[in-house]
Amino acid sequence: MSTADIDLTASKQQELRATAYSITVLAGVFVALRFVARAKRGAGLKIDDWMLVVALVSIRRCFGGSGGGCDESEGG
Repeated sequence: MSTADIDLTASKQQELRATAYSITVLAGVFVALRFVARAKRGAGLKIDDWMLVVALVSIRRCFGGSGGGCDESEGG
């Protein structure tokens, strides 16, 4: 394959963004299920449970919840 065969205008940004959002939503579902399971068992919420929530909120902010990004070059 020569460099002439490479399309420099092709972008997979939409696919990568969709994948990142999907994985984040899936993580949120699993954290919610963890909270439900702990509530049903009568187990109290510990610091590790709340750290999961903090991590999810941080990830949400990185993906543009506030309009910025986590990358310093994006101004976030």
